[in-house]
Amino acid sequence: MSKRLLAASVSAAALVMASAAYADNNSAYVDQVGTGNTYSVTQTTSGNKLGSGTTYPTYTMHIRQDSTGGTTGNSLTVNQGGGNNNVVGVDYWDGHPSSQVGGNNSATFTQNGGSNVVQRFIQNNDQGTGGANTLAVTQTNGNNNNITDADQYTDGQKIVILQNGSSNGQGADFASSFSKANTITGAVGAGGASIGQGHPMNTAGIYENGNHNSFNVGQDWQNTLISTQTGNYNYIYAVQNTLSTLSNTQSGDSNVLLATQGQGFNDGNINNSIQNDQEGAGGNFAEITQPGIANAAYNTQVGYQNVLHGSQAGESGILYALTYGTRNSVDATQDSNAIGNKLYVYQGTSATSANYNSVVSM
Repeated sequence: MSKRLLAASVSAAALVMASAAYADNNSAYVDQVGTGNTYSVTQTTSGNKLGSGTTYPTYTMHIRQDSTGGTTGNSLTVNQGGGNNNVVGVDYWDGHPSSQVGGNNSATFTQNGGSNVVQRFIQNNDQGTGGANTLAVTQTNGNNNNITDADQYTDGQKIVILQNGSSNGQGADFASSFSKANTITGAVGAGGASIGQGHPMNTAGIYENGNHNSFNVGQDWQNTLISTQTGNYNYIYAVQNTLSTLSNTQSGDSNVLLATQGQGFNDGNINNSIQNDQEGAGGNFAEITQPGIANAAYNTQVGYQNVLHGSQAGESGILYALTYGTRNSVDATQDSNAIGNKLYVYQGTSATSANYNSVVSM
């Protein structure tokens, strides 16, 4: 049995709710134009879909809330639970994805169970009217969940991601290939859940609990990324530009951070900072690249056979490397032709002694 629902509204205060609690393979889609609209859908059991129609080239079975030109945004709330293989959004890459257009919009996706997917979803306020958009995604109580692509365009946007389970973000075992080695030979940034923020002053928060999780993040200048992963074999790949901040905490074994500040959307690479903390039994890997001026990286690794690669090209850089444990490795490079750089390396089995650790610095 299946159910389909289309909601369309130009009202300033439209409320539409869809509930499919008694059958599998339900589908719904929404098309709302105007301000102050609210769409809330609850889909239980399994195989449910929201905004995942296949009506190419008309694209009538997708998600669209358009408040262009208004100051009051729209609200989208999705609850999918009780089963697997739920889909939010449509994976169209030719300019017709599911979206919220305008400012002051909010979207909240909650998926309960395993093998859930948020396909391509965009919040776009290029006209700059209204306030910031907010996107919150929670995937919990299951494994193999994924966010194919979530993008925000214009300033001051916020994304919050919470995933509880294992093998989320396509679940590739990146860390087992990268840790306990001196160099990375794998496909950097391949696979994994993805979010993008293509304008300044945005914030992204990623919180994952479980094993074999992976995430890719791209941010333009003056952005903030906070990532927390608890478990083993987890992976974060982040690219930011000038005046950006990254705070990464990974608790567990064989986790990986790959971070570049100063390339991607624009060429800016000034006054970036990274705080990286990796703690567990061992096998963690961090590679940090900061080309440019007045960048700072603060790294702490605790455990056995951790690896840190740090590279700064430019003036007035600061690189801290603290490793506690045995057989840890630090490879730190700063431009020898630049002035005002500072490099601090400490290795020890505790706060007072060192054992079987290695340092390479230039």
